[in-house]
Amino acid sequence: MPNPVNLWIYNLLLRFSPSVARWLFPRLTRYLGFIKRWGTVPSDNHTYIPNVQTLFHARQRTEVKQVSVATWQDLDFDEVFLQLDTCVTYLGKNALYETLRTYRSEPDLTLRFEAIEQLIEKSDIRQSVQMSLTQLKDQPASSLISLLHEDAVPVKRSRLIVFQSVLSLTTVLACFYSVFFAVALAAINFVVSLRMQQRVSRFMPGYVQLSSLLFCAYSLAEIKGGESMQYLSRLSEQRSRIFWLGQRLRLLAIDRGGGFGVVTLLFHWLNLICLLDSLIYIRGSKIIEQNQEWLLDLLTDVSSLDELNSIGNYIVAKKVICNPEFVEGNTLTLVNAYHPLLETPVANSIDIEHQSILVAGSNMAGKTTYLRTVGVNVILAQTLWFAHAESATLGRFELTTAIKRDDAILKGESYYFAELNLILKMIEKAQQSGPHLFLIDEIFRGTNTTERIAAAAAVLEVLCRTQTVLVTTHDVELLDRLGDCYVLIHFEETGNPEQPFDFKVRDGRPQGRNAIKLLDRLGYPHEIVSKANAIVAEIEALKLGSD
Repeated sequence: MPNPVNLWIYNLLLRFSPSVARWLFPRLTRYLGFIKRWGTVPSDNHTYIPNVQTLFHARQRTEVKQVSVATWQDLDFDEVFLQLDTCVTYLGKNALYETLRTYRSEPDLTLRFEAIEQLIEKSDIRQSVQMSLTQLKDQPASSLISLLHEDAVPVKRSRLIVFQSVLSLTTVLACFYSVFFAVALAAINFVVSLRMQQRVSRFMPGYVQLSSLLFCAYSLAEIKGGESMQYLSRLSEQRSRIFWLGQRLRLLAIDRGGGFGVVTLLFHWLNLICLLDSLIYIRGSKIIEQNQEWLLDLLTDVSSLDELNSIGNYIVAKKVICNPEFVEGNTLTLVNAYHPLLETPVANSIDIEHQSILVAGSNMAGKTTYLRTVGVNVILAQTLWFAHAESATLGRFELTTAIKRDDAILKGESYYFAELNLILKMIEKAQQSGPHLFLIDEIFRGTNTTERIAAAAAVLEVLCRTQTVLVTTHDVELLDRLGDCYVLIHFEETGNPEQPFDFKVRDGRPQGRNAIKLLDRLGYPHEIVSKANAIVAEIEALKLGSD
């Protein structure tokens, strides 16, 4: 809690000069900002997504299932991430991105959600965590993550580097003996310094960030009342080790700044005289080598607190969410599920068990949004243990999608050829163990009607034998060829030009003729409307005759 006197002065200054109030009380400003923004979804998050992918790529966790890049892009998960992200640090953002890309076990999900609930309920601990994390605010995390995950330049050259540093120091003494000898040594040192800088300079920002991480972790370990939360409890138990290591790295992690500042110029000269950064690298790499696994665990605990706090903020902001129930097999039930990116979403349900679904309807009626609503919630259920629905029961599906094919042209592929490759991958995955969920938007829409229906019927029959498929189509004739494996649902036009669709899913085949009625209501020439109705009558007569 802030000091009451400081709070009174701060509020008084806000009335006359807000900029002065923020300058005099920066910590109080941040503290009150956290309170004000809690429970709100950010509307102006401009986080550059590639900057938060470092941790995910560094860990390369092949032992767990992960959301593919294609599925992530098909479901617009960059935008989902930006809504979820209110992290204080880039470490937290990296952890959140990794979480959204990784399917987690049920025990892990429930354990993490318990920590989220504690952060939601205990506002004093939550605010203390946020304030401690500000020590890492605005610091890029890529250098630190790379430093702890990558193998550094071998330290076996350390004796040579130390010898070169001692030799460099003799340059200073040589100035009193021989100017020529000093100049010669300075030239040699300059070359050596340049060569060593190329090897170790990329690690220097990591040491600065590592020092900040340790002091942030120590501040988190000091929080009172957090013993019941696993992350704070572990940090508290390691408090003395965090302090000891922070002190060892403190002098090695001075921020050099940039440009032509005094600190920057000083370090340039020290590097020239005694290869300071090389010595820092030797000492730092030895410390990291001896404590690497422990430091990685520390990084996980700190970043997880930031990430889980951000998820808690989102849960408070989104009123209608539920914890899913996981079951064996290909069950998928979502009651009144909605898409989190829509400002005024229309809720729809799905309830299938060992079945698949054909989704029919006009363009813009809601078919693709329905697929994305199911897909987003199936992934969030298995990565964050919540869904945007009143209730959710599902198997542990691995999701594969074929929704966007727009990048095919950039790769030099035809639209249809790109789609063929995506569907072939689904056929291969359908033979694998474990439940799979395939979302396909307008299957084989890049080819003619006859071959589209024939190819789609053959493929969808194979996919639904062992897995679950949701596919949108304009070809309701597919249902006659797929038997009981698929259930048909549809979206309809309302016939109202001002609100042409209600975006509600309905069972069975489309019954209305609102598409042509809508042409009439929008003012299309009578000749066109009459001709369209006549053609419909002819087509239906031909169908009756063939039957």
